[in-house]
Amino acid sequence: MKSQSLHPYILSLVRRELRQAMQEQGQLLDRFNTFGDSSVTFYHPKRSVMPSNYVAEEEYSVDEEIHALKQTQITKEDIKKLQSEETFSQRVLHLIDSKNLKDADVYKAAGMDRRLFSKLRSNKDYQPTKTTALVLCLALRLSPGEARDLLELAGFSFSRASGRDIIVHICLEHRIYQLMEVNTILYEFLYEPF
Repeated sequence: MKSQSLHPYILSLVRRELRQAMQEQGQLLDRFNTFGDSSVTFYHPKRSVMPSNYVAEEEYSVDEEIHALKQTQITKEDIKKLQSEETFSQRVLHLIDSKNLKDADVYKAAGMDRRLFSKLRSNKDYQPTKTTALVLCLALRLSPGEARDLLELAGFSFSRASGRDIIVHICLEHRIYQLMEVNTILYEFLYEPF
């Protein structure tokens, strides 16, 4: 099956989104390069000679910084309060139950090994790779918002700097959940398929 006949609208959307993301990155780089003018000088602390126009606004001491960090008393209870109530594994299992899906259907749709899914089921603190988290978003047929929340629980997010993330996000928006179709689109744009 040719990818041109498969979702031509999606392919045009992906092209537009990738082009826009590249333009945004180029504009950001242009803004960063404006700092290279003579009014701003970056000082690298490991250089042997300080630039002649360098003016220190305040003295920086690594020892003072370390001392300040040591004074901060952070307990395990503080960290647990900041952590989410629900872990990635718990959310995945909750979504499977709420959508009345079978575990086997989900890990097969995600192209995952049964043993890997067993790790997810048995370890509530399981930390997936971003690829695993993305394929689970597709297998669970999540909306872009639900996928964003699930990725956040795993410590990831959709990035405009990643063409692969843009493509997966567009597929979720247009309810393209079949891994084979998503892989075809990824392959069309020279990204590593899942």
